[in-house]
Amino acid sequence: MSEIVSAGRHDDGLEPPSWEIPGLIALERIVSRSDDIAISVGPIQLYTTGALLTLNVRFHSGVDAGSARVHTELLKLLKQDPTPSADRLSLRVDFDDQVRTNLDSTAGSTPSPRGPRLDLLSGGSQGSGWTLRYWVSPAPIAAITVQASWSGFVVPIGEVTIPTELLQAARDSIQQLR
Repeated sequence: MSEIVSAGRHDDGLEPPSWEIPGLIALERIVSRSDDIAISVGPIQLYTTGALLTLNVRFHSGVDAGSARVHTELLKLLKQDPTPSADRLSLRVDFDDQVRTNLDSTAGSTPSPRGPRLDLLSGGSQGSGWTLRYWVSPAPIAAITVQASWSGFVVPIGEVTIPTELLQAARDSIQQLR
């Protein structure tokens, strides 16, 4: 498993470059849902070196988002706890060339030494939801597929594809500050 990147150097490719204004894909799409929980992705900020992907988890008012069980799962995600857990929230990003990123949040995944990276930058909860921000690198040049599930809360595996056209439009709007 990769480590949480909380403060890398902006030139090491492990976080968004500070000298760019990203291109924006201003949409939110539901990846998967149950009656009580929805997992969505968006917005996505595209940089020349990667993409900042926002994962949103929203809970129905009948689900106590502050319960010990839910809070424990959030902490496991934030710490990228490698302890095996069949009911963990799982996230995966696949590039169009069918190369999988180095991280999904299920236990036992093996990082690809040459493959793309997916690193958790930040996350937290407020009210009835979570927001998790992931850095995907390198920057995708063609469609990406985001897959998520949470078997412990009966959220089935679902996926959404961000098409090449949206990524290209975002890439075309990136601005350099230097």
